Amino acid sequence: MKNSAVKKQENQTVPKLWQPTDAPHLRVWIKNELLPQTNGAAVSSIPDGRASCPNVYAQATSARQPTMVIASKATAQFFGVGMGYMDFDGSNDLVADVSPEFDTDAFAPGDIIFCVPVRLDRSATSVNATIFSLMRNGSNQELRLFFNSVSSGNKIVFRAQNPLLTKVITGTDDLDDTTVLVSGHIIGEASGNNMKLFQNGTEIDQGNFAFTFTGDHDFVIGALNTSAAQVFEGFIPEMCMYTFATRGSMVENTRERAEGYMAHKFGLTSSLPASHPYKYGPPRI
Repeated sequence: MKNSAVKKQENQTVPKLWQPTDAPHLRVWIKNELLPQTNGAAVSSIPDGRASCPNVYAQATSARQPTMVIASKATAQFFGVGMGYMDFDGSNDLVADVSPEFDTDAFAPGDIIFCVPVRLDRSATSVNATIFSLMRNGSNQELRLFFNSVSSGNKIVFRAQNPLLTKVITGTDDLDDTTVLVSGHIIGEASGNNMKLFQNGTEIDQGNFAFTFTGDHDFVIGALNTSAAQVFEGFIPEMCMYTFATRGSMVENTRERAEGYMAHKFGLTSSLPASHPYKYGPPRI
């Protein structure tokens, strides 16, 4: 009986760990394992984490390249022991998508979900610090995640804008020198608080946005645009973004799975609420 039980256990299939490619409509994956793995290395080019994806996030100018930090006992372990992360200097560091899928209307966001672990590394100033932006060339369209630096502290902000409407939703906490898992979405129809912002898996603000984008966008990490306006000073180890042109195409559990994946990968599970479906174990399929 004992041997039989062991054999049965050995034949059982253990569900594999979920990763961002296991959900549909993944459009951006800055995968930690594809970053340079040498401490102090300049980040000049990052391939997208999707297999056979043409997207490359690049910075050809050496003075604008983020620097890699590989955490060890001698350095700050903001995202777990030994985990590397990009260090943006707050001066002009950024990377941008040089082979964008966003250049056609078929890939322009109708629905969007994003998730990124991040740490702001500066004191409050009057200048916004952009984590990522998706802006249409020559038009008043924008999606942006940034820290809004005001006298009361650095609050996380998610901003959506088209020619007819601008919507901004904002957190309440001063997040300077704080590691935080930030996520958000605009999903479904333009009613019922379809735009939401989350901090460590907890909803912190919401609103409505009649959201439509057309093609030809620049996707930039670490700044508002490729001219290095409103640059970010801090650390990013990974991020993912899902978009699809048709409204109502994505479901909220993609965001929750991305949060669970990031939280377990980067040692942030203690910040998730007890009610989060992946507080005590990573998502599996």
